[in-house]
Amino acid sequence: MLAAILLAACGFHLKDTSPLAPAYRNLQFSYPDGFSDLHAALATALVEAGATMRAQAANGPVLELVRDEPGRRVLSVSVRNVPTEYEIFYNATYRVTLDGKEVLPATEISASRIIAYTESAQLAEEHEELIVREALARDLAERIVRRLAAL
Repeated sequence: MLAAILLAACGFHLKDTSPLAPAYRNLQFSYPDGFSDLHAALATALVEAGATMRAQAANGPVLELVRDEPGRRVLSVSVRNVPTEYEIFYNATYRVTLDGKEVLPATEISASRIIAYTESAQLAEEHEELIVREALARDLAERIVRRLAAL
């Protein structure tokens, strides 16, 4: 009980989504690929922040996901020329317009994680890569929503 009172008194709050400004709560979300991890994570994050998606219209706010690019790079190889570390990355570019005027120009964001690769556990490594890619997409989506909330 004492710990809860102390935490409340110091201003501690659990992580919460940033609420969007009223001008951006009814927005159009435009994206090139409707089946990407980032699209799904961003749509979820926008709804959690209080946004409602609308059909295409002539005016109002538009969040456009210009580029959505996940991938991986080999960072190191063993003596037998077998990869031992990968960098999983997610790059995206987005912009925001309001009533046809660019409010936020095309902004690039990226996130990456390094994972070790074990040749004997190939299926587990592939599953780990998918989990990391989804986590990176959620991270980018939260960053985009926080930026949109700050406008």
